[in-house]
Amino acid sequence: MLAATAEKGLVATPSGRFFGFVVGGALPTALAADWLTSAWEPNAAFAALAPTEAAVEAVAARWVTDCLGLPADASVGFTTGAAMANFTCLAAARHRVLEQTGWDVEARGLQGAPMVTVLSEDRHVSVDAVLRYLGFGSDGVVPIATDNEGRIRPTALADNLRKVTGPSIVCLQAANVNSGSCDPFPRGDRGRQGTLGLGACRRRVWAVGRRKPDHPTPRRRCGRGQLVGHRRHKWRRRVVRRATPGRERPPREAKAPSRGLLLGGVQQRVHADTADMSGCCDSRGCNDMFGPRFARHLASRYRKRGLDKTAARMVAYLVDRGLDGASVLEIGGGVGDIQLELLGQGASRTTNLELVDAYDADATDLAKSAGLRDRMTRLRVDIAATPDEVETHDVVVLHRVVCCYPDYERLLTAAADHAKRLLVFSHPRRNWVSWTFTHLQNVSFRLVGKSFRTFAHPPAAMVAVAEVRGMHTEYSYRGPVWQVVGLARATTAGR
Repeated sequence: MLAATAEKGLVATPSGRFFGFVVGGALPTALAADWLTSAWEPNAAFAALAPTEAAVEAVAARWVTDCLGLPADASVGFTTGAAMANFTCLAAARHRVLEQTGWDVEARGLQGAPMVTVLSEDRHVSVDAVLRYLGFGSDGVVPIATDNEGRIRPTALADNLRKVTGPSIVCLQAANVNSGSCDPFPRGDRGRQGTLGLGACRRRVWAVGRRKPDHPTPRRRCGRGQLVGHRRHKWRRRVVRRATPGRERPPREAKAPSRGLLLGGVQQRVHADTADMSGCCDSRGCNDMFGPRFARHLASRYRKRGLDKTAARMVAYLVDRGLDGASVLEIGGGVGDIQLELLGQGASRTTNLELVDAYDADATDLAKSAGLRDRMTRLRVDIAATPDEVETHDVVVLHRVVCCYPDYERLLTAAADHAKRLLVFSHPRRNWVSWTFTHLQNVSFRLVGKSFRTFAHPPAAMVAVAEVRGMHTEYSYRGPVWQVVGLARATTAGR
């Protein structure tokens, strides 16, 4: 009866086609996790009462700090929504700015405390409610002029900051809910923060607002002592606080009840099992899979047979599009067989990125044999984790690489951003056969103690990632096992 009666008033917010406000589009994995949580119905008050939930939160916290580029020792808390995320950040900011004036707000309260000025304008509605909850009052909020995109004007902010004599907090947005535009975030460390090139701002903490997905994150601009309220509108909200310089933050293990102490072996097991997911700077078990023996096999096969059929199709597509003088970046190029072929077809130079060094000796031998060693560069870099360490190239190639990487979105985003003209990648078909094979393969890896995993990512979603970055699909091949997608930069498509 309840289901039948309630159905008439339900709104399809979980749908990916719901465009009201900024909600909806829940991922199946998030929904499944929510179901599990409801079924378990844990009381996660502290780790001893809910060790599994505490371990999951610890892993998720590591993911958050990794995705936002924050220090590994940053304190992370999960809140129920935007209001509590802003509440947490502003409460911590209030403590900090009052502490710098010699006022202990936890011990002495707010009666008689110096007035804190909050500078903000086009802010989320929850900020106003939070300011009242925290005792700031509406009279302490100074509006800052914004442009037509909802961004704070730096000159207006600087003018108002000069008028403030006491402690102050600046609220900025890392993506306006209507326009997606970002406020001008301060650069550098705390000694320079707030200047915006216009003068010093001492005793100030910057409370950072929301970040829109796929928008350049201000993570590298956030100085020490700043707070980040990260609002996702998807099942869970989170707030991240960075450690304050000159002030030691006690580790989580020192707290009571201590998650680290109560979890014991569980915590260690979580870190060991998720090291390949929470950070992209390690090889994720690639050393176990792609060792010197495998490299020798690939080099020998190339000498005898040349490229495999899928690689040959990728090369043919690039040659047809023109390679004269082009620079080529291959991600996970192994012994460099594709690069050798592309150099022979007119490319000027190549750069190969690997997570392991097992291929280097055989790749060097092949390059020397072809007389192309001086035109080929090999780097050990994870482009998805540190894209700024790699320069852009005319052509980017990924052959049988996406299926070995857990986060195809980060990988293909970085690949597309580094492709000036063309991007080509191969991937396995996605059907029940490939899914079963991948599943069985990963089970076998787990049974023998290997951390390496393979993945059958959704083809349409992978292509969409590149197209969002300004690429246009102009070639596709569907083989019985491997598929190839060729994309061109929108400005060069059709040439």
